[in-house]
Amino acid sequence: MNTNFSSKIIFFFSILSLFCLAGCSTPSILINPNNNLEKICSFDIPEGYELQFVVELDGNPMISMNGPEASDHIYLVQLPEGVEINLDDLDQPIGVMVGRQEINANETTMVERKTVSICGQDVSLMVSEGVNSENQPYRQNTAVFQGKNGLALVNLSATVERWNQPLVDGFLASFQ
Repeated sequence: MNTNFSSKIIFFFSILSLFCLAGCSTPSILINPNNNLEKICSFDIPEGYELQFVVELDGNPMISMNGPEASDHIYLVQLPEGVEINLDDLDQPIGVMVGRQEINANETTMVERKTVSICGQDVSLMVSEGVNSENQPYRQNTAVFQGKNGLALVNLSATVERWNQPLVDGFLASFQ
């Protein structure tokens, strides 16, 4: 199985675990990008990226976008009501955050925390670095912000070599 696809499946099921921790017993899953794309917030898809999928878990959308290279990803997730995320925990793999330490996720190290504006709010953006499943150094930016319907999480990742900070800044600035 493609390791890039495997990483996305692990991410999806890690998010699904977050929903279950919030109290849902059997989440309903709906794939319908036309109705869910702007439920979290309005945004501009960055140049070179395309929508991969939008999945709705109990009314909360998860959006996945792929960039020009297989290692370029953006995820937007509407968190279920009642889920609280401590930004300090985001330097761990998501599987560890939800208590599933057996998930083989690569570790990252937080290298910077800065304040950015998302949807008109000042929020903490965590910059982390690690090694991806292809054994390449990569960087990711993660933030939790107040979206249209509650707390949301945004995560962007790419190899260090391909990291494009102006693209990231422009994407986050487009959030409304």
